[in-house]
Amino acid sequence: MDERVARYSFDPLERRGLLLGLQPVQIGIASGGLLVAWVTARVLRSLAGPPLAFLAFVASSGAAFWSKDGQSAASWLRWGLTWLVRNMNGPVLSPEPTDGLRTPRQSTPRGSCGRAFAGPTGIDLVELTAEAGQPPVGVLLDRSAGSWAAVVPVRGGSFSLLDPEEQARSLESWRVVLNSIGRPGTPVRRLQWVERTSPAGAAPLIERAEALSCARGEVDGYLEVVRTAATSWQTREVWLVLAVPGPAWAGGPSGRRASETVRRELRLLEGQLRNAGMWTAGPLDAVALATVLEAAHTNRPATSRRSKLTRPFSPMAEAEGWSFVQADHACHATYWIAEWPRIQVGPDFMGPLLMGGERRATSLIMAPVPAVRAAREARSARTADVAEEHIRTNAGFTPSARRDKEAEGPVRREEELARGHVEYRFSGYITVSAPDREGLGLACAETEHAAQAAHLEIRRLYGRQREAFTWTLPLARGLR
Repeated sequence: MDERVARYSFDPLERRGLLLGLQPVQIGIASGGLLVAWVTARVLRSLAGPPLAFLAFVASSGAAFWSKDGQSAASWLRWGLTWLVRNMNGPVLSPEPTDGLRTPRQSTPRGSCGRAFAGPTGIDLVELTAEAGQPPVGVLLDRSAGSWAAVVPVRGGSFSLLDPEEQARSLESWRVVLNSIGRPGTPVRRLQWVERTSPAGAAPLIERAEALSCARGEVDGYLEVVRTAATSWQTREVWLVLAVPGPAWAGGPSGRRASETVRRELRLLEGQLRNAGMWTAGPLDAVALATVLEAAHTNRPATSRRSKLTRPFSPMAEAEGWSFVQADHACHATYWIAEWPRIQVGPDFMGPLLMGGERRATSLIMAPVPAVRAAREARSARTADVAEEHIRTNAGFTPSARRDKEAEGPVRREEELARGHVEYRFSGYITVSAPDREGLGLACAETEHAAQAAHLEIRRLYGRQREAFTWTLPLARGLR
């Protein structure tokens, strides 16, 4: 291994609990089972008492300690029940599938924040009116989270073609961008990047070939090559989503303050991106943002821009299965990146996942943590590790390599905070898309192989596919 090449690693997902790594729900279920078993044995003094008490004890122990794919039995039961309740009434239809977008009663007056348009559940699309020397900005107003999000398309160089030293310098430039966004007192609540791959289609190239003034044989040969290779052509789009706190509606003084904050943070972000060698044409307006959201549901490239907002940018109909969601004519399955690489990896470790040919979207949602809170949490985690290790040693538990690795995380975090780094909470998601269920199964298998090649552990979010699909849309959702 070349010592000059920068290497990176991630700490394991922290699984801290109330006692010996157990969550309060697990302790409650186990305690409740013991209580039921004791009451059963005391009340039923016949021959049936002890067997029933034993069954109650075994059932409660299984519900408390059994797990699959990192989820306990209680979690699986909760997701299963919520999925059944959501699907009791069948597919979800748009309330106004033919009337287009509607204007809410609380839409803002002209000259303030522009017009608001209804979109996906809990989301309004607001266009901030153009100011002197500034174009209009489309903002996604999340009423439930109380946040305003703007989307910036980003382009850069061919990262995978750079040598390792150049890749490390590019990542250092991105670290500077993150540090500037997470500065003390920052109003930024969430930062998300989304990379989406979709089939490009050969129609523009075919039209251009037919218009060429050259020999017919050459055109026919070109058309044949285009049609043959069309199935593998892909369009890659990358967006940065910046979200700040804001009111549930766009009107009034609080709405004007939120719009000013959005514009200011966007200007700062664009400046930092230019310094890092990334290109952007400015934030998307409302029409372009609606085009991006509509294309994500149908898995088409967001290149054919709408002329105006005259139809919904949310799906006309949705049908949620246990392991997938169908939005209009496309099927989607969303995975959570449960574990990041434990081994030392290079700057382009996500290359197998991002450079694949499947139709998928990869999202990373981040939230800056204030320095005081981050230091307090790191010290608290270290104290909890010491206390739990003392309990485990006295109880005779065998040490494990995973727990030793988890204990190194808070120590490393304290060192990085002392050097002036900004801490972020983050979570990653991958959505795989296909025209039908059969194609979705093949695409999911290829994505799982690509994630393994990138040293990532991904888990399919069963029973939550409809909600999880929105976490790979540029909505700044997916992080508590």
